[in-house]
Amino acid sequence: MDYFDQLGSSVGELDGAIDGWMRCQGFPYNVFAVLYTLAGAAEGQCTQKSICDEWMIPKQTMHNVCRQLSASGWIELVASPRDGREKLIRLTPAGRSVAMPLRRETAAMMQRALARFGSSSAAELLRLLSGFAAIINEECAAVPVAGRRSSKQA
Repeated sequence: MDYFDQLGSSVGELDGAIDGWMRCQGFPYNVFAVLYTLAGAAEGQCTQKSICDEWMIPKQTMHNVCRQLSASGWIELVASPRDGREKLIRLTPAGRSVAMPLRRETAAMMQRALARFGSSSAAELLRLLSGFAAIINEECAAVPVAGRRSSKQA
């Protein structure tokens, strides 16, 4: 197995564990992402676009999740005072009663896991992942348009 395969396997294993946590909390990934983000958002609100960008959720999926959460009475959508075309998402009181415990429990679980891993190991892991992501981004930026090889490279 090469490094790309090993990294993919490790990331997949971590992703599966976190997805399992989300399911245990009773939420699919996209709903969890919206509730978790809003529970920690500055001023208790954020844009649909910011959640899409942070969690890599397609805009149409975000639209559907917002419709679902709005229908359940957990969020409200309001026009942004900055740009009327942009929607801000806010938790309603009912939504806060669900999202705030979800965020606290998730943070507590992650703290326990990182404590078991060891504080210095956890700090090193996060530092290394951040550095590695920066290098991968640099490498990707150096690749020709759309990753296509020129006929001279083939």
